[in-house]
Amino acid sequence: MSDISIQFHATPDELLLLVQDFVQDARIFVSAIKYEPFKVIPVENQALVLVLHQTDVERLAFTIKRPVLRGNGMMGFLDRNPSALLLDIGRRVDAGLQESGITARTSDKAVLGIWRKLSRRIIAATRTGVTAVNPQTGATAPVRSHRFSDGAKALERAGVPMLPVAGTARLRFED
Repeated sequence: MSDISIQFHATPDELLLLVQDFVQDARIFVSAIKYEPFKVIPVENQALVLVLHQTDVERLAFTIKRPVLRGNGMMGFLDRNPSALLLDIGRRVDAGLQESGITARTSDKAVLGIWRKLSRRIIAATRTGVTAVNPQTGATAPVRSHRFSDGAKALERAGVPMLPVAGTARLRFED
């Protein structure tokens, strides 16, 4: 079983470019994931622009085969689509720019190869050099594997806080 996991910050427009190109090149199926209540909606490639701008869509799921959409929550969806790759969409919110991330776990080497293509695109479009800062104490710690795009760096320079997926720390990107 192999895993893919990349945490990063990118603007919604940068995410769109990464996803559109990947979906078109790989010819895969895309599903939008909404919560409260949990719902999985198939997405046509030409609708990706709209879906990525819908604030109630928190995640996209990519599958090689047409996905099984029924299921009780995210775990039920993953039980029926075990090799899915998930993209958590980092949104621009009042508090700052949220973290994005991709995750997948599969024992299918062909599927893993396709998911690695998206991983390589994200790695090529981002860089490392992130420091977590505790806003109360000023304490810092490196976040070695976290990545960021040029667009996220520009937002950070403009004073937009970079929000981690959890906690109160703020992320600072090096030049």
